[in-house]
Amino acid sequence: MIKTIILGLLVLTSTCFAQNEKKVAYLQTMLKKYQHESQEYEVHMKKLVAGLQKSDIILETKIAATLNFIKKYKDSDNSHNRIIRNKEWVINGLKKSIGNYSDRRRDMTNEIKFGTRYSKQDMQKIRAWFDAKITLRVKQITEMTKSLESYKEYYDHGDYNHSHLNEKRRVERAAKEKLKVVKDMRRGITKLSASAKKKERELSNIHTRLSTEEINKALRTVYSKIEMLENSIQDIISGGKEGKKVGSKASSVIGSELRRKVSTIKTESKLFFRRFDSAVRMLNKRKSLDILIEKYEFTARADREKLSGLFIND
Repeated sequence: MIKTIILGLLVLTSTCFAQNEKKVAYLQTMLKKYQHESQEYEVHMKKLVAGLQKSDIILETKIAATLNFIKKYKDSDNSHNRIIRNKEWVINGLKKSIGNYSDRRRDMTNEIKFGTRYSKQDMQKIRAWFDAKITLRVKQITEMTKSLESYKEYYDHGDYNHSHLNEKRRVERAAKEKLKVVKDMRRGITKLSASAKKKERELSNIHTRLSTEEINKALRTVYSKIEMLENSIQDIISGGKEGKKVGSKASSVIGSELRRKVSTIKTESKLFFRRFDSAVRMLNKRKSLDILIEKYEFTARADREKLSGLFIND
């Protein structure tokens, strides 16, 4: 009877050992599979990032060249204010770019606070990248707006002939555009100041979701943006460099060339954001792979220890 029981226990132990051995083998196979996928992912991600960096360099180079191109010129009595209208158009385009970056930055912030699809560290890096882009666009708007200052040296105090009247209208239009930009910047400062006060209140709230270190880091970013906008306003008020006056035909050609340049910028921008969105989607896959690898590593280790225990007990 005892021999039968012992034999039964041995059979049961052997069966459990075989089952666990099979399970461990399966877990190790799955672990290798996901580790291989992770390696392939890293290779693909490096290609995506390289493509993004290349696209970003091309895009920023084209934007800088376009801004330098239009800043060189100003209207004459025969150009029908085309240059100043084109400068206004460019400034509005830069403002729209900031709006686009701000919307995407808000998505990153929401993902950091409430999301589970992506790594928090990845989202923080992307948000910091958008902050840098917004800062760059504000500086570019400032430089473009300063170029409107070249219209300030209008007519002398002689007779108000047709030429003087045209120049005066250009000055008034330039001043109006400058005032619009400064108002936008002041509104930005007001919003940022409200955000700073909110974050300062969070520091005294013991139930806050964020750590003190994270709040202080966010505050430093807000204060930096406020300082940048205030300095930009001062730069605009202080004035810019003289531009080259152009006639009717030249201003028309310049306008056509400007639109051609902006068209290529839009094409490059769409390509960049297609690559960007693809890279962000890949970040979600990386988090999933990391979770799976960690899961199978833990389970395989636990089952190996269990298997080892069976062998020792045997």
